Amino acid sequence: LLELGNRYHRIKQLPRAKQTYEAYLALAEAKNDLSGKGQAFTRLGDLARDWGKAKEAIGHYKEALTLAEAHGTKAAQASILSNLGLAYQESNDIGRTWLALRYAERAIGAAEEARSAKSLAFAHYKLGLLLRRQKKWDKAKNHIEEARQLFGAIGNMTMMQRSRRMTERLAEERASSGFLS
Repeated sequence: LLELGNRYHRIKQLPRAKQTYEAYLALAEAKNDLSGKGQAFTRLGDLARDWGKAKEAIGHYKEALTLAEAHGTKAAQASILSNLGLAYQESNDIGRTWLALRYAERAIGAAEEARSAKSLAFAHYKLGLLLRRQKKWDKAKNHIEEARQLFGAIGNMTMMQRSRRMTERLAEERASSGFLS
């Protein structure tokens, strides 16, 4: 069911994806499958973000994070923390932008504890995206560059190229903004 929900999500059949994720969550709850529940909440959070429902996404990610902290891995925590940071940023609540950075920074710490280069690469990339949205160009560039190097080291050429393009975009945005950083 989870993979079916992912497929619906990829082809932008969002209502069907939501129904499928909710069915997966119900099944995981019936089986007392904590990992499954965490995956379902994470996917529901991703879906809510794609729908532009940041506050709903935050709720789902918090549920997933609670489960990951109690029963999951540090790598899972890193991913959820990064996504939670993005959701806080997307909520457009000026008073909570500091929370976005706090969660993203915690994601890097969790990825380091997990000793997972993949998790660390994505955590740096997502923190770079947050910093970009806050127009903190130099800090964003540093994190995107770190992600690019890590993606190269683990052989994820797609994300390495995406990171390279993001670094170029950051330089263009910084130059056109008139801000020093």
